[in-house]
Amino acid sequence: MIYLRETYGQYAFNSSLEEKRERIREDSTKLLEFKGRPSYIASYKRGPLVLHAFEQDIGKDKFQEFIQAFIREDIRTNEALLQLIENKFGPKAKDTFIKLMQNT
Repeated sequence: MIYLRETYGQYAFNSSLEEKRERIREDSTKLLEFKGRPSYIASYKRGPLVLHAFEQDIGKDKFQEFIQAFIREDIRTNEALLQLIENKFGPKAKDTFIKLMQNT
């Protein structure tokens, strides 16, 4: 999504967000509800919406730091993801991310 926004502009980015919002109506399962591998819609439609909302909450610069750490640390589970967020940004950010995963 970052690439889309930076390469094609805000309009393309907003259009993509809107398409994702429409598609998540097909699967109401929230990200925290999955015990195994999430569905396609959860991973590729709901996930980017959660990440976008988190970026809006913490700001672009901190979000870039988060994405870099996510890749560097090879995060593969929700538990590791939440631990990374707490370590980098504190318990409030972790709680915010959990709420986003529950409500998006």
